[in-house]
Amino acid sequence: MAQSADSESSPEAAALESLGVLQEFRGQPSDASSGSYLDAAQGLLIPSGAEQPLRVTPEAADSPTQDPSGLLVYDQDDSFSYALSDASLGATAGYSILFDENAPTEFRYNITLGDSDVTLELNDSGGVNVLATDGSAANIVLPPWALDANGAAVPTSYSIDGNVLVQHVEHAGAAYPVVADPTFGCDAIWCTALLTRGENASVADNALNAGILCSFTGAFVPICAAMIGLVWAKANEARNIGKCAGIRWWRINGAFMHPVIESCP
Repeated sequence: MAQSADSESSPEAAALESLGVLQEFRGQPSDASSGSYLDAAQGLLIPSGAEQPLRVTPEAADSPTQDPSGLLVYDQDDSFSYALSDASLGATAGYSILFDENAPTEFRYNITLGDSDVTLELNDSGGVNVLATDGSAANIVLPPWALDANGAAVPTSYSIDGNVLVQHVEHAGAAYPVVADPTFGCDAIWCTALLTRGENASVADNALNAGILCSFTGAFVPICAAMIGLVWAKANEARNIGKCAGIRWWRINGAFMHPVIESCP
C-alpha cells in the first residue's frame, strides 16, 4: 500500500537525500527528460522507441511502497532495500541502499522489453548495452557508482546473468548507509553517456582517451569519434565547475550528437 503524502520519508529516501542524489535533480527541467515512470505492479518503465517500454524491477523483491519523495521502495530486510526513481526525480535509475555490514554484496535487477527478454552486454566503459531481441539498442546502463554515508566511493562493478543486471558492491569497512546506482542513459528520444568524475579528470589531463564514451553509441561510433576534440574541451570545462562531460545523441539515427556537461554519475 502506498504511504500517505504527509507521512515521513523513508530511510531509503533519507539516504539518497543525504548524498544529494534527489535534491540535485528535483524540479530542474532537462532537454533529456526521459518520460520514464513508476508503476507499483511493474516497476520502472522506460520508453524504448519500440511498442513496449523497457521494464526494470529488483529481483526477488516484495511489493513496493510509494515514498512521499516519489521513490518506489522495496524493503528487503533490516540490512538493505531497493528503490526506483523516474524522470520526475531527474534520474531514471535503480538504487540499492545498504544499511549495515550484514547487507549482501550483490544486487540484482531484472530487465525486460515488455514481456520479452533482452540481451545485456558489458561495454568498455564498465556500463552495459541493453539490446532488443533483433539486436537493436534498447538502452544503455551507465557505469556503476556507489557512495558511503561520507560520500566516499565504494568499489563496485556490473556482471550479467541472462537478462539480470547484477551490481557488485564491496562495502566492507564503509560508513553506512551505502548507496549504489544503475542509471539508464536513454529516453524515448535521446541517449546520454557521461564520464565518471575520475574519467573526466583523466580525459582532461589527456591520460584517458575521450573515445571511451563512444563505446556507448553502438552503430554511431564514427559520428562520436569525430567529436573527441570537443569532448576533451568539455572535460576541462566540466572539471573546473565540478561536473562531468558526456555525449548526447538522437537514439533513432545518431543525429544531433553533441557534447554536454552535467552532474557526474
